[in-house]
Amino acid sequence: MANNQEQLDFFGIIDKAVPRAEGLPMARGSDVWGKVEADVFVRHLKQGELSNALDLLGSMTNEGARAMLCEAGFEPRATGSRHAMLESVQTDLIQAAQEKLSGHELRVKTGRPPVPPVQTFPGSLTAPSFETAVKALQAVLSAPDVEVGIAGSDALDTRAALLFIGAQAIERGVSGFGIEGIQGKFQLPDSVDLEGLRALYGASAGVLAENEVRAVFPQWANGRSPVRMSDFVPEAAARVIRSPASVDGAIAVRNALDDGSIREFAAQQGIRMAGQVLRTQGVDLMALPVEHQVENAGLHLVKPAGRGLYVGQVLAQDHRASAIKTSRDAALVVAHKDFPGEVGKPAMGASVNVKFGPDMSMHIKVDNRARTAGIGR
Repeated sequence: MANNQEQLDFFGIIDKAVPRAEGLPMARGSDVWGKVEADVFVRHLKQGELSNALDLLGSMTNEGARAMLCEAGFEPRATGSRHAMLESVQTDLIQAAQEKLSGHELRVKTGRPPVPPVQTFPGSLTAPSFETAVKALQAVLSAPDVEVGIAGSDALDTRAALLFIGAQAIERGVSGFGIEGIQGKFQLPDSVDLEGLRALYGASAGVLAENEVRAVFPQWANGRSPVRMSDFVPEAAARVIRSPASVDGAIAVRNALDDGSIREFAAQQGIRMAGQVLRTQGVDLMALPVEHQVENAGLHLVKPAGRGLYVGQVLAQDHRASAIKTSRDAALVVAHKDFPGEVGKPAMGASVNVKFGPDMSMHIKVDNRARTAGIGR
């Protein structure tokens, strides 16, 4: 991966927390900047979460805490100890959290004059430094779980940030993305299915391979061939790059980049490697949706409409649900989250008893000892 990408560790353990005072500045107007921490601080207060607001305050330097309090609409003492500073705003913080207000809103309500809502920096400051940006992002990435919000209509496998994460997950042999029924550090929306996950891992590996070839190409052209290429690069292209530089070789590699053959090969490798990781969770990355598996087996899906009892064996699964064959030509699909907590995902061939109440509530019993069912058996 490129150097800039490597400076963000998506899955490692961070030894040192980034000081909160070093957070990214946010543009709030012409030459007017504020701190992202102030937005988080105010959100805690407006949700009545005083303890969370104080935790954030406690993690900051004196200078950073004072600046954030001012930006949030409070008026801390400008001099003195940290204790004196916090004591000077204690009453206002408690009242703001109780009434779910920002400091600015509290001052309006109590008839006090406003304090400047933002910190103004010199006009020369137009963006954070690269190092500051990396540190701030890494502080977020150090969390055990990160929820990924999706805005816009672009496909996931075209979004550079997700491709960086996917590529690093593949390289490190970890489950990078989590969706319903699959564990992973970066939680994607429930609307993402296995097909979308395959496309994301495939595109990630494709970008990884193309970047690798582009990175070594100038070295190769100058007579410094790499010892070996990664498994994501097709052997034909790797063989050219290991050989002495030539015009024909350069054209061949250029064509392989342009026609997408390097990307396509790497995508298959990436999907295969991601599939191996997910297999440890009992997930088949290549599986069709369980409903399609049922239809391909010539069965129709049961759609309960009220009270009823369904008994059968698990004959098909995907990452989120199991299909229970309830008769010779029918199957019932039950989401894994609906199975008893001590059971979770049932075993293939397990005997399952599903009882629906008049309000469509389910009572499920599972016997994992039976292992005879399954499509093709």
